[in-house]
Amino acid sequence: VAASDQAFGIRSDRHCSVAMARIAVVAALALSAYCATAADPLVGPYATERTTVDVPGLWLGEGTTDVYYATNSSVPQRFVTFMHGAGGGLFIDPFVYHSLLNTLASWGFVIASPRVCMDGDCLDKYVEQAPIVIDWATEQAADGHEIFSLADFSHGVGLTGHSMGGGATLVGSEEEVASAHGIAAAVMLHPYTANLHADGPTLYEGPPAIPFLAFTGDTDTTADMSMVEAFYNASDASLPRGIVEKSGKYATHQEPSDWHNWNEPYNPYMAQYVAGWFKLYLGTQEDDSTVAGIPDWDSLLFGTGGDSLCGGGDGAMVWCATSRGQ
Repeated sequence: VAASDQAFGIRSDRHCSVAMARIAVVAALALSAYCATAADPLVGPYATERTTVDVPGLWLGEGTTDVYYATNSSVPQRFVTFMHGAGGGLFIDPFVYHSLLNTLASWGFVIASPRVCMDGDCLDKYVEQAPIVIDWATEQAADGHEIFSLADFSHGVGLTGHSMGGGATLVGSEEEVASAHGIAAAVMLHPYTANLHADGPTLYEGPPAIPFLAFTGDTDTTADMSMVEAFYNASDASLPRGIVEKSGKYATHQEPSDWHNWNEPYNPYMAQYVAGWFKLYLGTQEDDSTVAGIPDWDSLLFGTGGDSLCGGGDGAMVWCATSRGQ
């Protein structure tokens, strides 16, 4: 500090030159530190497209399902079903979740997002929709469907969802449902779980029985952190699992969506960690080893480096923990 004070006591051109040099060094170091902790979000190596298919058997015959997929992947992709939140279904779905799903597809995923069920009034039916989509897609792949056959289903499938869809994902992570439909990994995005135990049939018994990663935030006033903490703490400690409780800019309920981007912005860093979880638990390591530009998913999810999930890569946290289990 004393040296800096002396530098700013400008008495001659030489003192001025010394002062400016020191300012430049400090500024360069500060900029270097900022850039090291503000890396651009990762995007996969593949081009993507979105189309729609009609899945039979969904509630009230609303079978329209958006499908995102990589168009130029040199290796087999993996299949993931995404479940939207309340108010994000029907024609709104592809606008609300495009950023997240398109980025996920760029890593080599075929993603099916059914538009069925607009709001929470159909929750008891909504939790049954993901297995229908998964079973139908599995059959289509076996029959050589031009898109679904791009995915390798032999390692199981992934299930993820936001808010009400996060609750549906939680139901899909239970042993009975997961084993019956080949669900091998789950990611819950700000899951709303309060009405899974409301009056009427209990929709969720728990706990999760497959590797899962759950996101929430301290300014989420819809699905507060206690909802995630309840099933995270109830899960078997031997199970691979993770919990992310964000703070700051991306800690709101709309973190996974483009819906309220003006005051609850989409988090462009989220997709790389969701992709990484599915990459690790849907058996992509051998396939990805032949592709340039694929990150070390294990380090991103379980490491301590500045780009890791809990090491600062996803921003400020109230609490972040990941475990490989036993």
